[in-house]
Amino acid sequence: MKATKRSSAFMLMLAIVALLFGGCAGMEVGLKDGPIMDNGKQLDLTVRPDESLGVRVTPALKAGEVTVFELPITDSQIGGEMYPGRIMFPGIVVNAAKEEFFAQSILVEMYPDTGQFMSFVIVDSKMLDMKGAKFLPLSSHTDYFWDQVGNTIAFDRKKFHEDKSYRDELVLEQGVDVESRKLITGFDKIVKAWNMYSTTGGYDMYSPLGEEDIKRIAKINPGYTPIEKLVLRNRTVISINPIEMLAKASITVFEAVNGKNQGWDYTSEIPSRPQMAMIVEFLGSFRMELIKNLNNEIAKLKAR
Repeated sequence: MKATKRSSAFMLMLAIVALLFGGCAGMEVGLKDGPIMDNGKQLDLTVRPDESLGVRVTPALKAGEVTVFELPITDSQIGGEMYPGRIMFPGIVVNAAKEEFFAQSILVEMYPDTGQFMSFVIVDSKMLDMKGAKFLPLSSHTDYFWDQVGNTIAFDRKKFHEDKSYRDELVLEQGVDVESRKLITGFDKIVKAWNMYSTTGGYDMYSPLGEEDIKRIAKINPGYTPIEKLVLRNRTVISINPIEMLAKASITVFEAVNGKNQGWDYTSEIPSRPQMAMIVEFLGSFRMELIKNLNNEIAKLKAR
């Protein structure tokens, strides 16, 4: 009798987990009526930790049919989503004809006159398609964007994924004018000369980093999906009382589903102050190294 009760409770617990996780599964789908990637799936703009270490391989990039322009990355975006090793930040471009294109900002250097971080934005489209186009920089979990002065603005993530007209309106009203930016030539060829890796999200990417660096970052659990959140909470649900076990299980699952992300998207938690200190130190060192290189270049010019 006891074994039967435990078995029934266990099956009920599994049903609760399945229902909760199943209800959240749609949150990770690609953009409805959006660009189709080379894996045959709709574009998913979510950037997982290892995917931030390089440039996502796309059909347009492989064919050399991309537009690349320079654009500052605000300190707000860097501070909100930076992590050692990261070079890629996601975005989307919409043109006057309301065609959508995947875009990825690649952190490259610093503007010598302002000290702002500089990125090269790679758009999956030819320049001919950029008439009236706007670019919108997005958070890694596609729930925030940054406006042109660095303000962080929340938007409806579910609607963004499911409603193309909502996406188009958001990008065209809030995005950066692509045609006003300086074009960069040859950068896609440089990117394609980097190492190629497969990511945890099922994409290939080009990265200047080595295999061991990629593996280290790929082990990080960002807590984007309900199952990943459950693993992050790491609570044991064991009891000889099947009712108690069921109750604890349901609480654990609810907490996991509603818990904060722990990756490095804008809404993530920072697990510890030492980790925060490491991020601040990395950003400072990165900027100082860029300043050092600029000063060396200035010294060489003066010496001529």
